[in-house]
Amino acid sequence: MDFRSASICLFGHLNKACHGNCEDIFLEQVIGGLVPLLLHLQDPQASVAGACKFALRMCGPNLEREDLAEAFQKHLQEGRGLHFGEFLNTTCKHLMRHFPDLLGRLVSTSLFYFKSSWEDVRAAAPMLTGFLVLHVEPEHRQQVDLEQLLAALQLLLKDPAPAVRMKAAETLGRLVKFA
Repeated sequence: MDFRSASICLFGHLNKACHGNCEDIFLEQVIGGLVPLLLHLQDPQASVAGACKFALRMCGPNLEREDLAEAFQKHLQEGRGLHFGEFLNTTCKHLMRHFPDLLGRLVSTSLFYFKSSWEDVRAAAPMLTGFLVLHVEPEHRQQVDLEQLLAALQLLLKDPAPAVRMKAAETLGRLVKFA
């Protein structure tokens, strides 16, 4: 737990250090870290979730999208509670407006977390996926393998944790727009 928190905080500090001077290769690391950081906001260890809040606030400016950075600053304030669903919905809306070509990559990474050993993270993964597909424009939908996504969600409907089953069902409902 301490190692995870420290490494996430280090990532946040690296982002803070390069605000405005971020090399393309580091921007790629920021984009690659979005899904794990977003999902681990629901980490059962408070120190890890807090480190993710910090890292996302520091990543925001490097994504060079003011509305996304503002959403991170507004929702992820230190010492304040987080309405995760509202935050995720807002974040996915901005991500799909500014980075629609990332849909396939973000969904694919999220699918990996459908098998997380942490129930809260496992429940957050279909939420993220559902909000991404809800907010993407139709011309970008072909990035997602719908059969693979449906199969993964159907497996989550059999998860032993009720919260995971509920989030999988909600996501299946959001896919109506996607089909």
